Amino acid sequence: MNALKKPKNIFVCLMITFAVTVTSALGVWQLQRMQFKQRLQATMQSRLSLAPLTLEEFIKLPQTEWRYRRLQLIGQAQSSLPLLLSYQTPRKEVGYLYLSPVKTADQKKLFLVARAFIPWNKKDQPAVLETGHTETFIGIINMPPEPLHLGVWPQPPRQGPWLLPYLDYDQISKHLQQEVWPFMLQSEVPVLAAGWQRHLGYAIQWFCLSAVALVYAFIFLRKKSQLCSGE
Repeated sequence: MNALKKPKNIFVCLMITFAVTVTSALGVWQLQRMQFKQRLQATMQSRLSLAPLTLEEFIKLPQTEWRYRRLQLIGQAQSSLPLLLSYQTPRKEVGYLYLSPVKTADQKKLFLVARAFIPWNKKDQPAVLETGHTETFIGIINMPPEPLHLGVWPQPPRQGPWLLPYLDYDQISKHLQQEVWPFMLQSEVPVLAAGWQRHLGYAIQWFCLSAVALVYAFIFLRKKSQLCSGE
């Protein structure tokens, strides 16, 4: 019986083929992610170099061009339950962003403005920021990706800050009883979760695993071929 036709050897060949296919596909996917991050980084740098938008200019701008643009608002920070969003700064400090709903004269929707960073160990004593008077806010429009929902959205407490794991605009609008814009304004330049270099590294790892599987397949088939020749 041909050694290559034995069920055990057929199974090994199928597993090698599967491994090469999967690792190669994952490597290609990581290259696609790398290209996406490169385009995103270029878009961010290009838009950050532009002058801040006025409210009138922002309203006319398509939503696809909002992200990473600077926006200048004249409005009033509303006095409400402190909103603390889980956040990590570019300096790797872990804590919360203190978000204030800001109302402008021309818009019914509220803007969520990040006004301060609070270290995680001081979350129960957030800074008291002034509200109710008209001031100018300038920030970068950031639209953080919404993570997979694995639990129940935290309900606002009776007292103390409302800790938010991520921005759920519907829930925030429901609590504030007024619709909010689907983004936040922050003073710091947003940091991408992973740079394009990391995706390139992942791609190289997957392609290396694919190459290892191909080398193993070559050795395996050569050995079995020699066995068949010796029979």
